[in-house]
Amino acid sequence: MRSRDDEYGKFAYTYTDIYYFDRSTGYIIAERYSEIDRGLWKGGPAEFELTESFDLTRSSFPVPVDYKILLGEIIGWILIIFLIIFILFKYRWRTKSLSIDPFGVVKISRITKTRDLLINKNLATKIFDPFIYDLVNKTLLSKDILSRDIVCAATSASGLLGIATYNHESDIGMILCENTQVKEVLRRFIGVKDFFTEVRSLIPEKIITEAARRGEKIENSFNYNLFDTYKIMHLENLQDMDFDTGLITRMKESDLPELEAISKKVYKVKSRSWIRAQYLSGDIGFVARLDGKIIGFAFATYTNGHGRIHTLTVLPEYQNRGIGKELMRARLKALYDLGAVDVIAEIANWNLPSLQIAYLHGFKQAGAMYVETIRPQRIKRSIVRR
Repeated sequence: MRSRDDEYGKFAYTYTDIYYFDRSTGYIIAERYSEIDRGLWKGGPAEFELTESFDLTRSSFPVPVDYKILLGEIIGWILIIFLIIFILFKYRWRTKSLSIDPFGVVKISRITKTRDLLINKNLATKIFDPFIYDLVNKTLLSKDILSRDIVCAATSASGLLGIATYNHESDIGMILCENTQVKEVLRRFIGVKDFFTEVRSLIPEKIITEAARRGEKIENSFNYNLFDTYKIMHLENLQDMDFDTGLITRMKESDLPELEAISKKVYKVKSRSWIRAQYLSGDIGFVARLDGKIIGFAFATYTNGHGRIHTLTVLPEYQNRGIGKELMRARLKALYDLGAVDVIAEIANWNLPSLQIAYLHGFKQAGAMYVETIRPQRIKRSIVRR
């Protein structure tokens, strides 16, 4: 304990003064000084803490660096950061159980392998029932060590209540769930703002009742804003048909880099892992080539005797030339040859050319698909139109 009597006042103080030396030269390269003062100032009790730090930033002599120690410290900090991130992610996506009427206890759990999803009864979706495992598998295939792609399921004693998937590249999700309350739990679990869904999310009845009790009337019964609306088109009794084999050919793995470039140009987001996941999942892919250049592509899914066509993409400068029609016919031909009993497709309401092609080939509307958003204001997003 020491004392001081100066312009700061009368104080008793303790201090710690640490010097750091360079082992090879003996020179001081850093100092850390800390002082705690307690006493009187202007006749009243006072205290303060003083800290000073000095570091060598430049010298007239070479300062050797032990690169092994430096590298070890860098690796150590990187491992600590990764460990913290891993723990946070593990905690973030831990299994949750909560009570939701009328299902009782509902379990929300992350799916990391397709075989982990056990469906005794599907209450999540009607139209996409044959494709649940396929949608889950594709999301898991698109996941890599740096992505946050995720799948989760809501289950109860009644069966599967909902499935939610999130694609990090496009920052968009899909939530197949008919119950608004369960859907909101799934949305929060995957942390998505924009998502595809079959059923519009409604404001819970409890909130509407509570507002009415306060004399307030909620005019809009929907919980989220709407980005886009799709028609779910359905085709039965597939027919054999021809397509332009000079223009349309089967997709090869070597085509994927070109498809990724086309997708980025059209949808304004990266799609590398997503497109590769479609191909690796076993989807039937077709490309349109003109003068050796790929100008469009499309996928078809065949599972459990059912078909789904999706991701019809043509470069803007080559649209309205019949290329989409030929890609449609190529996919329907492939599904017919595989023995599909029916086919579904999701086509945006604004996409009149694609709707016209679908109607010409016998498709009829069987439902709707919506892109909902929790954002308070509409933003421009081309990806919701994929």
